[in-house]
Amino acid sequence: MKNKFIKEQGITLIALVVTIVILIILAGISIMGLTQTGIFGKTKLAKVKYEESEKKENDTISEYEDKMNEYAEIDNSRSSINGADKILLWSGEYNTSVQSNSKQTSGGMKLNNNYNIEDYSMLLILTTCYDDEPEMPNYTSTLFPVDIIKENYGHCTIETGIYALSSYYSRMDIGFIDGHTFYIAWKNLSGWNHQYISHIYGIK
Repeated sequence: MKNKFIKEQGITLIALVVTIVILIILAGISIMGLTQTGIFGKTKLAKVKYEESEKKENDTISEYEDKMNEYAEIDNSRSSINGADKILLWSGEYNTSVQSNSKQTSGGMKLNNNYNIEDYSMLLILTTCYDDEPEMPNYTSTLFPVDIIKENYGHCTIETGIYALSSYYSRMDIGFIDGHTFYIAWKNLSGWNHQYISHIYGIK
């Protein structure tokens, strides 16, 4: 009986060893197959591409958020403009005959009392147009961030437009030479004989 038990036990151990050896061989074959087909390399490449895609997506989302915040800031400034600290920097009838993209040659127009736009965060610019017949001018207002103007002194950065009687569209491009001097860089009357800047306000 004892010999039979030992014999059966020995057979069990041999079977276990054989099974382990077979598993090791199969594992080696599987690993070899994986490395030869480049699955590991493809996995690493897929990981890199995923990380690049994720970074690009995050950058895009961040850019959209910045734009939304910028528009929200301008919109908030526009909605609260009546209660804002608004200072009249210039008023009159600044009108030129400029019809091209060239800077007008009159030297521009100086703000009143040596005001400087850099003391303000936003500018509110009123422009108007009218025909030869006596009538009420059509006014329009444009709210513009001063930071953008400061970065582009010498270039027209402000575009204003107005529909007169819902039939004619007039446009005027305005720039600042420095913090004190503004000019009309381009103007299109489109059927209206008079167009000018009437007021410029600074908003803290």
